Amino acid sequence: MRTIIILFVVITILTLVVIGGVVYYSQLNNINNLTTQHQADLDKLNQQIHDLQKQLADNQQFDNSQPAVRIFAEGQPYEFQLTIPSDWKDVIVAEEHPSAKDDQREVGYRFSLTAPSTQKEAFMFVINVYKNDIWKNVEGTLPNNEVIYKNTEYTYTMGQRLDWGGEGFSDTLTPASSIIKTFKANVVSIADPYEGWLTYTNSKYGYTIAYPKGAQIKEISKDEISKSDIVGVAINYKYGHVTVILKEAFPGWGIGCDITPLKEKVTIEGKLYNSSGYDVRCPGTDNLQNHSQVLKTEINSNLMIEYGSYALENPTALFNSYLEQKPEIIKIVESFNRTLGQ
Repeated sequence: MRTIIILFVVITILTLVVIGGVVYYSQLNNINNLTTQHQADLDKLNQQIHDLQKQLADNQQFDNSQPAVRIFAEGQPYEFQLTIPSDWKDVIVAEEHPSAKDDQREVGYRFSLTAPSTQKEAFMFVINVYKNDIWKNVEGTLPNNEVIYKNTEYTYTMGQRLDWGGEGFSDTLTPASSIIKTFKANVVSIADPYEGWLTYTNSKYGYTIAYPKGAQIKEISKDEISKSDIVGVAINYKYGHVTVILKEAFPGWGIGCDITPLKEKVTIEGKLYNSSGYDVRCPGTDNLQNHSQVLKTEINSNLMIEYGSYALENPTALFNSYLEQKPEIIKIVESFNRTLGQ
């Protein structure tokens, strides 16, 4: 009987041990599974943190949280400003420069903005500034220029735009587009170069031309007796003259002595025109009677402008007096404007 009791106790103990072992193994397996899942969750969280840090690093150079205002062409009448992210404060700006595509089309001022050399990624864009009358001539010939602002004096456009997107340059990415939205043209007072001048208007042929007070104005007629059929206007001022006249009515020049061909350019309504003529020198004192200059510019198939020295009122004045005054004569020429639509 005692042997049976001892055997029962041993079997019971072994049963309990086996059951305990099964329970322990099951719990240990659950713990391992939970640990694996937690590790996977932790790895996923670490990856998300890493991705976020990378995204923040990639976007840091375009952070506008502390923008810096950058002024371009400061003090010039076409001055403007952009708000640039603080870490782009050392943006490289190519020196502003005027350029001309050909003799007839003046481009204007160009500003090339390039990322600082310390930046990992690059972007660049170009801002062009045109006088409105010049833009009127080149608009349509520069299809890649997008107008970003226009006032009464200037037209501002964005030309070439390159943003590095990791795989190549694109013109649709954020940096240049977002920065250009901050564009602001500063209003700089511009003195009217013709302030105090008078204006001659020819309604028949649709033009105006300015002249200073004190200048002599005389309309030119086909018939000087009846004064009918006005074909032009002569402006005589000090040592120089300007004449706007129909090409068919221009009498030509009677030139003698020693002549030297002349060529120069004038800007009329924002367009460059070629002027040609002669420097005429006769023996004697270097005064306006013996030394003169005449040039002409063809405006269109009907009109021309003739200008140069003027000796009738001051024949003994030195030729150098005319040369000193010539910028004023050019200023009269360049005030010509076909404002009446012809």
